[in-house]
Amino acid sequence: RQNGHRAGLESYRSGALSIYEIVDIIFSRMVIVEDVNSTIAGLWDVTQKKRLSILQGFQQGLTDRATALRLLESQACTGGICDPSSGEKLSLCDALKRGLVDEGLNQQLQPFEQAYNGIVDPLTGKTLTVSQAAQENLFPKNAAFRCIEFQLLTGGPIDPVTHDRVSPEEAIQRGLVDKVIASSLKDEKHHTKALSCPKTKRRMTFKEALERSVFDCHTGLRLLEATKLHGFGAKSTFHYVWLHRSKVGSEGANPRQSFDSSGSDAFTPQQRNREHFLFR
Repeated sequence: RQNGHRAGLESYRSGALSIYEIVDIIFSRMVIVEDVNSTIAGLWDVTQKKRLSILQGFQQGLTDRATALRLLESQACTGGICDPSSGEKLSLCDALKRGLVDEGLNQQLQPFEQAYNGIVDPLTGKTLTVSQAAQENLFPKNAAFRCIEFQLLTGGPIDPVTHDRVSPEEAIQRGLVDKVIASSLKDEKHHTKALSCPKTKRRMTFKEALERSVFDCHTGLRLLEATKLHGFGAKSTFHYVWLHRSKVGSEGANPRQSFDSSGSDAFTPQQRNREHFLFR
């Protein structure tokens, strides 16, 4: 193993390998346990051969902001915002300090962090799951549906008091998750293609994103492979053309509307009606 490390260092010194490649060679020889319950922790830049946070991926034009928001929602409601360089899961406050989210995302992700920590019923003082809170109209129903989907697909519902995963069957028995919602999410017809694949730029569901992900040999967390194509990023041509058309086509149009915290852009009216029906 030491000889292998020396050979890698010599390749780095000669310029044959980048610093990112040599680090990955070293870490790949370590025994890392794959976290099968991991959500998407970050992106793997196929061209640059380096891992990026979700926000970095958006800033560097590897994904669009709506997809970045959805992936960060999944992190916030399943344990915290992921730092893919270290594998740490952080609160929104700490993630903001570390530059893993910006001010806008921090505000939009607050309900999803609340879903992980539990929603307190103002009348009883009881800590509710996101499903229970939605039933009591204490939490946005469409956001609750996404939280439940994210948790179910990454190891099971999370008890907000203990932060332990429980099986869907146990969650239903204990009233942590509504039976109708849990059953509906087993049917892939109820999964919306709300994400854009950072590699192919094709639409995909969150379940498909998990299936396409790779495990980081450094942290054991899931990463999505990404490549840069024109049309994504904070300062892309697509962004400015879309913004211009929005202003021309609809006077007073709000260019931030498609990234609001309710996430209504990802759902058709029929899908939104379905969610409200499930929570009635």
